[in-house]
Amino acid sequence: MRLSEIAADSIINVVVSKDDLSISLTTTMAFYDEDLLFVNPFMYEDNIVSFDVPDLNVEMMVVRANEVPYYWKRVHVGLMKIDGNTYHAISSRHTGVRLNRRNSFRVFVGEEGSAFQARGGEKLPIIVKDISATGIGFLVHGIDEDYFDMGEQVHINYIDKEERFGIDVVGRVVRTTRTDKGTIYGCSFSKVYPQINKYVADKQLHKKKNKSVPLPFERKDK
Repeated sequence: MRLSEIAADSIINVVVSKDDLSISLTTTMAFYDEDLLFVNPFMYEDNIVSFDVPDLNVEMMVVRANEVPYYWKRVHVGLMKIDGNTYHAISSRHTGVRLNRRNSFRVFVGEEGSAFQARGGEKLPIIVKDISATGIGFLVHGIDEDYFDMGEQVHINYIDKEERFGIDVVGRVVRTTRTDKGTIYGCSFSKVYPQINKYVADKQLHKKKNKSVPLPFERKDK
């Protein structure tokens, strides 16, 4: 995908990194003009971010509801003012790569949650193993027999504490794997959950660092 092909209702995510530090920022598209993608300003703590820091690496993910996200491994971001309005202008000599939902776009979760039969039943404590735009995998500890049957609909929920995001979905069991720790269930979502696209994109794009890149800011009234 080229920058000029990004749809107007897309969400723009960037991860800015330097050495072992990173920060994630999100905004929306404004317009495209003369090889530049103009987006509404990236904000951090109510300030407009300036990317004028030496040796920054900026990756970008473009997310749109019900569609597979696209990824740019490197983009350049600068501030521009047009007709009195401030924008961030994004350029790149790279082409966006379509992420595969089933493989590269599956992310590790590792959070505690619960699962139960969609038609009603005992709520089981689980460990959510991974999630993608189309499915979810989780582990049930210490059960000798399969609790969920193949093809059965299962209600799964958990809170991702790192992302501060709650997941509440229904999936159909499509595979089971017995391990020495319990049974791993793989479920395919029974419907499209548009909000999961951005959530999974954020998790994949983040570097999971403990500190953030120190970025300068622009005055909002400039």
